[in-house]
Amino acid sequence: MYLKHIKIDNLSSMIKGISLFLFFCFSIGYSQTKTPEDIINRSGNLFYMSSDNALDYLFKTNETFNKKEQKFVEDYKNNFYKTIHDFGKFQDFEILNLDNEKKINYSKKVRRYQVILYYEIRALLLDVWFYNVSDSWKLYDLKYAKFYGFNNLSPNEEQHSPNHEKDHSH
Repeated sequence: MYLKHIKIDNLSSMIKGISLFLFFCFSIGYSQTKTPEDIINRSGNLFYMSSDNALDYLFKTNETFNKKEQKFVEDYKNNFYKTIHDFGKFQDFEILNLDNEKKINYSKKVRRYQVILYYEIRALLLDVWFYNVSDSWKLYDLKYAKFYGFNNLSPNEEQHSPNHEKDHSH
């Protein structure tokens, strides 16, 4: 058998090399977010750990929010936490199918998604916009609103958006 002729040191080195190669390949593939759906899914999965991690991940896709708008991002996150404070534990998320390609205002560079965050007591609707610059999808706008059913958004509910610093209501 061929393995009998390979020294243990060589076999150990080969296994380490293969492991490092596979880890490197996995890391590159995992870290490169190719589509807005990838970004939303990664962020949605981070909500299981903490909403802070999930929101940070979304905002980090756009350098402007990280560098120039850091105070606003922190205020936005604080308002988000106040909103979900009494919602209970995060349960799940769902991306609503908006079928971007069949919309009249379809753009190859701009995408809109709605995501429902399910908590124990109440759900929260995220309205997420991305744009593509230099083959990289970036967060453009993020709004959220409490809602009481799919078609019953309370007229008194605020929607919050990082691109509307002065006026948060729509």
